[in-house]
Amino acid sequence: MRPTLFHSISLTTLEMPGKPKPEIELIGGKEISDDQFASLASEILAMGRSVRFRVRGGSMRPFIQDGDLLEIQPVRSNDIRLGDILLYHFGCQQLLVHRVVRVQKDVLLKGGLTSRCFVIQGDAAQRPDGCIKPEFVLGRVTSVEHAGHTRSLDNSFQRVLAVVYVFGLSGVKFVYRKLGRSV
Repeated sequence: MRPTLFHSISLTTLEMPGKPKPEIELIGGKEISDDQFASLASEILAMGRSVRFRVRGGSMRPFIQDGDLLEIQPVRSNDIRLGDILLYHFGCQQLLVHRVVRVQKDVLLKGGLTSRCFVIQGDAAQRPDGCIKPEFVLGRVTSVEHAGHTRSLDNSFQRVLAVVYVFGLSGVKFVYRKLGRSV
């Protein structure tokens, strides 16, 4: 299955309670290119601000649907956990939103030894995208809005569900492989 790509983006920064109004704001569903989005999102998140955008693609089904509105907040690599859904660089300027299915420590990658990397995979994908170095991570998905209802992912209950989902998904795929079927 094709990874989640951002073909049509609505990008806004969030106004957070107790924080100053965002300095950068694109409102009204302005469509921008993937390269423009990657650049803007990187800059906004590096400033410690959040971004919201509509995602395109089906690689995170059923959890995230095509057209859902995601909120991404900056995250330190030490705070990334199993089950988190991350916005990250994949290739040159391509950005993806996929789930952490494994956290590895002391890994030797093409660029040299790294102390930590994240194995990332779309929920609907059959294989992981690979091991992503912390410097390629832009932020973590903290809420998903679908059909006017917002689901916060930034709470203990949702984190437990995410970990159960990761292990459940692995178990289902293992059973199907043993039966000689694909998921």
